[in-house]
Amino acid sequence: LQKLPHYEKHPLLLHKGLMTDNELSPVESVLPLEIMVCDANEGASNVALKLRGEYKGTLTINNIDIPNLLSMQHGRKETVMILYLNDKVFDDEDNQLLDSVKLLIDKGIPIILVHEKDT
Repeated sequence: LQKLPHYEKHPLLLHKGLMTDNELSPVESVLPLEIMVCDANEGASNVALKLRGEYKGTLTINNIDIPNLLSMQHGRKETVMILYLNDKVFDDEDNQLLDSVKLLIDKGIPIILVHEKDT
C-alpha cells in the first residue's frame, strides 16, 4: 500500500494500520469450513494454520490445484480462500496465484484478504 500515490503523499495514514468501515468482528461458527491457499502466496498457509487453532468447528486447509478447481462444485461445507497481501503477492513467474484468484472469483468463492503489517 505504501507505493500507492495516495499513501505516498500521506504516509502517516498507514502508521496506525488500515481500517475499513465494513471490517468484520470475530464470528463464532461450527459449520464445516474449507480454507484454500495457494503455494505461491507466501504467508497464507501460516494464517490458515492460526485460524485452525481458533476455529471451533471442522476446518480443512487445502492447497489450490487448478485442474481440480476447474471441476469443483460447491459441497456441503463453506469454502473460502485466504489471499495474503505482502510485498511478494503476485510475484510468482507462472502466474499460479493470479490464475487461482481469477478462477475462484469466477466460481463465486469468497476471498479473504489478509494484509501483512510490519512490526
